[in-house]
Amino acid sequence: MLEPFEHQAVTSQFIIDNPRVLVTSDPGTGKTRSVIDAYIARPEGRMLVLAPLSILQASWGDDIDKFAPGLSYVVAYAKNRAKAFKSDAQVVITNHDAVKWLIKNPTMLEGFNTLCIDEFTAYKNKDSQRSKAIARLSKYFDYRIAMSGTPNSNTICDIWHPMLIVDDGQRLGHRFYSFRSNVCTSRFNGFANEWVDKPDAEEIVAAAIKDVNIRYALEECIDMPENTIRTMYVELPPKIQKQYTRLAEDSVLYTGETTVNAVHAGAKVKKLLQLCTGAI
Repeated sequence: MLEPFEHQAVTSQFIIDNPRVLVTSDPGTGKTRSVIDAYIARPEGRMLVLAPLSILQASWGDDIDKFAPGLSYVVAYAKNRAKAFKSDAQVVITNHDAVKWLIKNPTMLEGFNTLCIDEFTAYKNKDSQRSKAIARLSKYFDYRIAMSGTPNSNTICDIWHPMLIVDDGQRLGHRFYSFRSNVCTSRFNGFANEWVDKPDAEEIVAAAIKDVNIRYALEECIDMPENTIRTMYVELPPKIQKQYTRLAEDSVLYTGETTVNAVHAGAKVKKLLQLCTGAI
């Protein structure tokens, strides 16, 4: 069994020591293993993992097989969701939208005490159905972990609702519009008013959440080996495979919520990778 890197061990201990945690280390720093190791250190309760559909098995399932082969898990898709939650598996891994089903079937959460949200930006829109559902469901969990390597890729306001899920509004407040007024300014862009981050917005938020947030930049992880490139073949879910093919052929994809455009070949490669990893 490969030993965890130093930053992974520190992250695991931070999760063990704090029941509510935000992990915002850079992509590629091994956040998944840190969560798995921290969960194993707590002997009681089951863990629910919410992650992008395309990485349920490819990331979480494979990492459990590699780093914690004694840990039982099940990947819950729409077709086997009820059976998966009723199983004896210690970890249930499912997609972000499953919370809309869980809110109608809260008894399925009996025995769970740990919630891990991978790519918590999926719940950044406080008004979406799944964001409202997870905000209610989070109350069922004593331990809450939210992960993302790009916590505020668009605006500092992206972090408000994920943080509300983690700490029930203790650090960034219970009211979104009050938070936005504190960290953003309104300006007219020629068509409508838009909210722009204040120059010190990131510092203000970082100071407010520092006791529950742990972050490592990739360049800080000096004990990691040099980058190794290898080819892996994976089977994408049918829906994502269809979207991938359409984007590859047409350079444009309408997801039902937004339109993804690839303006040139380099952008197309980047967007295809983001589609495979669940970022879009």
